[in-house]
Amino acid sequence: MSDPVLDLTVPAQASAQTLLVALRGWMDAGEVAGGTAQWVIDESGAAEVGRIDPEPFTVRSFPGPPVLTAASRPNIRLESGRVDSIEELGNRFFLTSTPPLAVLAADEPHMHWLRFRQALFDAAGQLGVQRILVIGSIAGTIPHTRQSRLFAGASSDAMLEQLKPLGINPVDYHGPASFASHAMAHADEAGIEYGLVVVEVPAYIQGRNPKGMLAALRIVSALTGFTQGIESLRKACDHWEKRVSEAAQEHPELESQINHLEEEFDHDMFNTQMSDLKDWLQEKGLRVD
Repeated sequence: MSDPVLDLTVPAQASAQTLLVALRGWMDAGEVAGGTAQWVIDESGAAEVGRIDPEPFTVRSFPGPPVLTAASRPNIRLESGRVDSIEELGNRFFLTSTPPLAVLAADEPHMHWLRFRQALFDAAGQLGVQRILVIGSIAGTIPHTRQSRLFAGASSDAMLEQLKPLGINPVDYHGPASFASHAMAHADEAGIEYGLVVVEVPAYIQGRNPKGMLAALRIVSALTGFTQGIESLRKACDHWEKRVSEAAQEHPELESQINHLEEEFDHDMFNTQMSDLKDWLQEKGLRVD
């Protein structure tokens, strides 16, 4: 019997093979995870089919500066002194129909990770999906004028092999775990395939990053066949990049720093491509020196 925190009603005709998970909070730089999930939901007209009650997993008075504490509180709207609306925190499940895809748009749990993890795996079982795909993002040195770098972890070598042709590099990391990586460590116990794709976005830009979202959406599309809204998001990215570049031109010191990041990025990419070429030639028995 599943935990009562999980309230899920799965239609009889549901046939999704993948559960796309986006966790707001830790590892959601540029709002790539939350933004990508919301884009999929909005573009597809996905139907809400359930939720994980956020109350047991949320610290309402999160210690820290306001920018951090605001993330764990509901948003309220007052008009002329009266409450117009209040948006409570939610961990909500959706189903798209064409193609069939399950989506969980949630907040990373602050506590009781094991209980939340079990609710996630129980939901995957009830939905009948074969794999969980988690989208995350980190702030890094990538300039806004370049394509996002992508990194991945997975519960199996087979899943990593599926991701490699998409230009996603297996990640090497040692440090504090996110809930997403914590759940990945236990996916085998649940008998489900689990992949974690992380998008790098520029650390010097605040707010939602549509370019990172587009990189994430392309991965979702390649693995699930979901293509709705990609072209409109690409146009939004072009407009966003132009506005950022124009703003940088008004600040010569910032523009110089971005130019430096571009040079470093291009140098790193060249070295990586040359290394891959050398490895391929060696595999073919060809000498490169």
